[in-house]
Amino acid sequence: MFNIIEYIIIWDKEKNNILYEKRNISIEIICNYKKLWHPYKIVEHHNKKDYAHQYLLIVSYQEYPYVIPFQFITPWTIQLITIFPDRRYKNI
Repeated sequence: MFNIIEYIIIWDKEKNNILYEKRNISIEIICNYKKLWHPYKIVEHHNKKDYAHQYLLIVSYQEYPYVIPFQFITPWTIQLITIFPDRRYKNI
């Protein structure tokens, strides 16, 4: 495994704004909160057929689990794709 905090993290700013408007959460909020990401967990994407290149970052934010699919752009850069709440990861 790896420590996600050691990577350069990028995301689409337009999509981030849409996420905030629709879900009242954004990748930017979580990235600013990342120093408090305890616990967090990284797992392989469960749909390996369609998303074999992606991993899932699961973070606890305001006592609720959020899933952030991401992919490696370079060996030291990851792109966060979206964010959504998912109670299936309540016990991370």
